Amino acid sequence: MKKLTLAAALSALVLTLPATAKDLPQGTIAVSGTTNGELGFTTTEIDEFDAEYDTTVLNINLDARYFIQDNIAIGLGYSLDSTETEYEGGFEEEDTTVFLSPGVFYNLSLDEENSVILGAEFGFGSQEISETGEDDIELDMTGFSFRAEYNHFINDFVALNAGAAYTILTLEEDSTGIEADTSGLFFGFGISVYLSN
Repeated sequence: MKKLTLAAALSALVLTLPATAKDLPQGTIAVSGTTNGELGFTTTEIDEFDAEYDTTVLNINLDARYFIQDNIAIGLGYSLDSTETEYEGGFEEEDTTVFLSPGVFYNLSLDEENSVILGAEFGFGSQEISETGEDDIELDMTGFSFRAEYNHFINDFVALNAGAAYTILTLEEDSTGIEADTSGLFFGFGISVYLSN
């Protein structure tokens, strides 16, 4: 269930708390990426079976937030996770997940260089699994997440982040209606760029 890590990309809504020095003013745009970002190309050879296969992996996790008021933002997260494996003889497997997660966020300033962003987010998406000669498997995904991020501003425009998110995710297989529910705590690191008027 590697795909469940996509839920870690979910960001968050928040309780209104008083802010101090590192306020984020109305009109600020924040763009973030996470450590899950991946692009890989590998070739594996198995000597005992005289077989070889190639794997291509693309993983993108991006978040954008717009501060509609001082310290209060709306945002959208986007995750794409695609793994394609090609075996000798023409057999292929592909697993692609796309996930969108709109949410609201609150910035709680700690001092001139540090803040905490709290929030909640609802997410939805789909996963498609295909193999040569088999019917495709399609899953619908919905989720909800509460998140807290610690931000350390290295200058007025760039912050390093560490975050934790509690996420609830439901997967439903389209053709059978079978559902799987999962929940858990996820951690991550990233960087954010803040653009202001």
